[in-house]
Amino acid sequence: MNKGLRAHHAGQLAEARQCYEAVLHGFPRHPQALNLLGLIAVSEGRTKEGIGLYQSCLQADPKSAAVWSNLGMALLAVGDPNNAVAAHERAIALEPGLAAAYNNLGTALQAQSRLEKAERAFARAVELQPDLAEAWSNLGHSLLALNKTADAMAAYGKARRLEPDSPEVAFSECLVNLVNGNLLEAWEDYERRWDLKARKLQRRPSKTRPAWDGRDSLAGQPIVVYSEQGLGDTIQFARYIPLLAERGAQVHVVVQPPLQSLIGRIKGVQSVSSVNGRWPDCDLHCPLLSLPRAFGTDLSSIPERVPYLAARPDQVQKTAMWLASAGKRRIGVVWSGNPAHLNDRNRSMPVSVLSAVLASAAPRWVSLQKEMRPGDAAVLRAAGAVDLSSKLMDFEDTAGVLAQLDLLISVDTSVAHLAGAMGIPTWILLPYAPDWRWLLGREDNPWYPTVRLFRQSKPGDWDSVMTRVADALTGNHSLALAATQPALVQVEQFVHKTL
Repeated sequence: MNKGLRAHHAGQLAEARQCYEAVLHGFPRHPQALNLLGLIAVSEGRTKEGIGLYQSCLQADPKSAAVWSNLGMALLAVGDPNNAVAAHERAIALEPGLAAAYNNLGTALQAQSRLEKAERAFARAVELQPDLAEAWSNLGHSLLALNKTADAMAAYGKARRLEPDSPEVAFSECLVNLVNGNLLEAWEDYERRWDLKARKLQRRPSKTRPAWDGRDSLAGQPIVVYSEQGLGDTIQFARYIPLLAERGAQVHVVVQPPLQSLIGRIKGVQSVSSVNGRWPDCDLHCPLLSLPRAFGTDLSSIPERVPYLAARPDQVQKTAMWLASAGKRRIGVVWSGNPAHLNDRNRSMPVSVLSAVLASAAPRWVSLQKEMRPGDAAVLRAAGAVDLSSKLMDFEDTAGVLAQLDLLISVDTSVAHLAGAMGIPTWILLPYAPDWRWLLGREDNPWYPTVRLFRQSKPGDWDSVMTRVADALTGNHSLALAATQPALVQVEQFVHKTL
């Protein structure tokens, strides 16, 4: 046992595992060996095996609070938050002063969207152990999810004093600044995203030079700017490409394959390549989401020249045939995004939530939802909506359809970003705690002049959002915001209808 512990502490997990297994050979119900083998199994990605080892350990020693809490974390990792919460509560009942169990309980409660209870659990953890940096950071996350940004920043500050070099804490503070609109204070810490263990972003630096930070002259210089996160991020920050060209740069863009054609038509693009292919060989380079830092962007200087993306005329003509039965007043709708997105359970909604709005006979609804979930198609058929899920093959198709809509109503997805970049009137339906780019407490958005925001009044409350949307539609308020936007006057190569 001692030999295994020494190997374990030295990070020699294979040797430690052999030692613990030797212990179990002689003592099959040895609690410590079972628990430590469970820890190793979970750390190596064999979580279900780890759960079995923890359960065997608890059969031998059911009063071990630490093992109950370990079991809870493993259950959460396999998507069982209900039993995870029960396991952590059992740990706390056995050892009420165990700060780690409260911290783990808070994490499981957050997975259930029980945000207030999660906040109380994390608060209790730091009360019991004020030097537990992870719990301070988690408390900050729970407060930010409740839009308590000042309290969240205070909690992150405590975590940062305990772990001053933590990229996770610095990045968390940056997100608070971003959602509060303190952009200049945020961009430097936003660069810590490359060091986050959970995100694992891939940076493609030059062999000879660091990323362009706005100080070097671009006159006559080739520069590579590249995608690093989601499709919506690429669309949003592609607006900086013309600014690089205006400084004299020869801009070579590397993006996700579905966006190559669209992004390649932005003014100033010299070439466009796939992130999966061969990259241009340039000394100067910059990730797309580092361009706001390089340009010193604040709320008053966000590049808002819209549209900077446009549908091809042939795509408009092609997709017009799909919409022939849709009449003259057409409203597009998207209700869910990428299921793999970290925040999908909060930002997406069931199509059933839209039923009352879809029942309106005033417009003809057009579904741009690509990934359909069980039951979605039946709701669309009942509403008489035009379902394009089988026709939209790429973003060129989507752009062609958007160019012929009066309005898009969408949750926070790449389609909403595309509509905003094209100058299409767009209503975005947001969760209570939105992504940072949508800011807090406002219906408009400085990144997209033709966007109107509808926010949840409390976590998970889509019904109130849809009530306000229905009121806006029946009250003839649709496009009231967009009608005031001069950006719609000069849409390249296509004519966009407005109500």
